[in-house]
Amino acid sequence: MNKKPTLGEIAQADHGILMSKAYTHMLMENPDSVLQQRGRDMRLYDELLRDDQVKPCFQQRRLAVTQSEWDVAYSGPS
Repeated sequence: MNKKPTLGEIAQADHGILMSKAYTHMLMENPDSVLQQRGRDMRLYDELLRDDQVKPCFQQRRLAVTQSEWDVAYSGPS
């Protein structure tokens, strides 16, 4: 009797993606001292925007940047 061996899955298609996400996450740790002290993620800043003094100040600064005229120039390789 000539029985063929059963071959299982060698590698998952998304395994490389999961590995690269885990690797880049380690490399891209947020250096923000506030977040490190609080042990939190960027959602901390969303919570700050609920504050009655922080929100208008942030909006004022955001508008100052977005209303400014921007000029992007390509300098090319030197």
